[in-house]
Amino acid sequence: MKMKMDSWKKGLVFFFSTSLLVLVTTKSILAQSITPEEHYKKGMEAYQTTDMAGATQEFRLAAEANYGPGMLMYADLLDRAEDDALAVEWYKKALANKVPGAGLGLGRMMCDGEGVAKPDCAEGIRLVTDSAQSGHLPAMMLLARIYRNGEMEVKPDPAISLEWLTKAAEGGYQSAMTELAHVYKDGLLGVAPNPKEAQRWKEAADKIKTKLKEATR
Repeated sequence: MKMKMDSWKKGLVFFFSTSLLVLVTTKSILAQSITPEEHYKKGMEAYQTTDMAGATQEFRLAAEANYGPGMLMYADLLDRAEDDALAVEWYKKALANKVPGAGLGLGRMMCDGEGVAKPDCAEGIRLVTDSAQSGHLPAMMLLARIYRNGEMEVKPDPAISLEWLTKAAEGGYQSAMTELAHVYKDGLLGVAPNPKEAQRWKEAADKIKTKLKEATR
C-alpha cells in the first residue's frame, strides 16, 4: 500500500512540475512574440498613466531589442530615477544608433556631471547642438533657453536664442510658438514689439493645442 502511495505522490509531483514547466515555457514564447514596437507602445501607455515601473520595464525590453525610441525613453526614465551611469550608457547606445534626441539627454547629463567622470559642458553643448541641427525640436528649444539665459557655461546671446526659438516654432513646436508670441509682444531678445507677429504665433500655438486635444479624445 505504501509503495502505491509513494508512486501516486511521485506521479502527482511530476504532473505539477511538468505543468509548471509548460506554463513558464508558454509565457516565455509569448513574451518573445511581442515585437519591440509593441513593448514601446505598452511603455507609452503605462507612461501616460504615470505607471513608471511598468513603463520602465516595457521600454527596457524595447531598448534591449535595439529599438531606438525605446532606448531613448528608457534612458530618460533612468535619468529621472537618478540611475545616472546606466542612463548615460543607454543615451550613448541611442546616439550610436542615431536616435533623434539622444544628444539632448546625453549632452545635458555631461554638462551636469551626471553619470560621467567629470562635467564637460563644451561636449554637452556640441551634442545638444548636433541634435538641434538634425531637426530635433526639443533640442532647438533647449538651445534657445541656453543662449537666452547663459546656461551650460555659454555667454548669453539673444540673437542665437531667437534663431533657435524661431526654428523650433517654424518646425511646429507648440511651446516655442507660445514663447515666440511673448517675444514679439513684449519686444524681447533684441526685437522690437510687433503685435501682428505676436498674434500670428499665438494663433499658431492655439491651433496646435486644439489638434492635440482632439487627438486625445
